[in-house]
Amino acid sequence: MRRLLFALPAAVLLAGCVGTPTDSPMEPTLQQDRTPTVLPPSADATYGVPAPLYARQQALPVAGRASLESVVIDFESLASPGTDATYVTTYSEDGFTLMNASDPEGATAFGSPQSDNTQDYEGSAALVNNQDNGVTVLTKDDGGAFNVASIDLAELWRYGGGPRNVPFTGTRADGSTVSVTFTTDGTEGFQTFTFDGFTDLISLSWDQVPPYHQFDNINLTIGTADPQPKAGTEDKAACKKGGWRELGFRNQGQCVRFSETGKDSR
Repeated sequence: MRRLLFALPAAVLLAGCVGTPTDSPMEPTLQQDRTPTVLPPSADATYGVPAPLYARQQALPVAGRASLESVVIDFESLASPGTDATYVTTYSEDGFTLMNASDPEGATAFGSPQSDNTQDYEGSAALVNNQDNGVTVLTKDDGGAFNVASIDLAELWRYGGGPRNVPFTGTRADGSTVSVTFTTDGTEGFQTFTFDGFTDLISLSWDQVPPYHQFDNINLTIGTADPQPKAGTEDKAACKKGGWRELGFRNQGQCVRFSETGKDSR
């Protein structure tokens, strides 16, 4: 098992794992004897955020349309000063949980770069799957379905610049899947990537492939819309000022068209 991010005790570092672009995940400037920090509750190294802190709900008032609840998993609860990282086994927020399927019980399965970590911090709290070729899995805690609208991705700069390929797979209850691979632009800072057709999922998974990435602001919606609402209602305002994103549309025009014609082309 190859750890990617931060200085770990010698007992944690394992040799002989496959991965590029370097044989060692440590940069020479990092302290090798620094003990990682694990946020409470320390019993299972899991950090949870109560849903009321971040969950938001907004509905497009089209006759016959169900409400859609919007959730943005932003990891801000992990924000902390320091030059290393905050480590967790799993992460829970707003009724969703992220786990490292490749290291489901590891105390450092995920890392969140701290704000003084000049190699890895990209301006806001984010999460890194801390294992070479690790698989991150996002599920709803009650097992229900959800839709994925967008995610922010950034390079892990301790492994140098250049684009990152990040393959995603969404799985539905009937076993069908939808897939996409996003490619970052190879420059510093987060980019927002929009999903098309990632609806009614029971899980979203993606791979931590070399030269590695970090992620932030997972934008989700819960609930379904009536596919045949009545058109002609005065509700276009709900599509403006980013409302279209909260409702799971790819752009404002698509949202307005739905309110006017009832045609759902998401």
